Amino acid sequence: MYMMAFERKAASLNFRTYEASGGHWRLFWIHVLITVIGSLIGVVPFEWSRIYPVSTMAPAGGEIYYQAIAAILAIMEFHTIFIFMRLLRINKIQQTEDNFTLTERYQVNENVRMVELMLPVVW
Repeated sequence: MYMMAFERKAASLNFRTYEASGGHWRLFWIHVLITVIGSLIGVVPFEWSRIYPVSTMAPAGGEIYYQAIAAILAIMEFHTIFIFMRLLRINKIQQTEDNFTLTERYQVNENVRMVELMLPVVW
């Protein structure tokens, strides 16, 4: 959801050219970076010389890593909610303005529709 919030933010900031802009490589690489960092954080606490049963519980000595991961995820969730609420407010203000082309109005309406759809999911 965090990456979807950034995608909607990009759509809201670039509403004039969003549909025609094509490549969103910067967001793609940010997503890859977050995935790699998250994977590394999940792998670091394990001692590969030991055999573990398949479980979602933290191994001995690895609890601190899972507490840190939980704290980071909680912060990301609050930030996601904040982004969606702010985008909804900004896009609703833009929706009332009448100096946009038909394509721009469509993109603003689409932004409002998508944020209203996703906000209950993260809330």
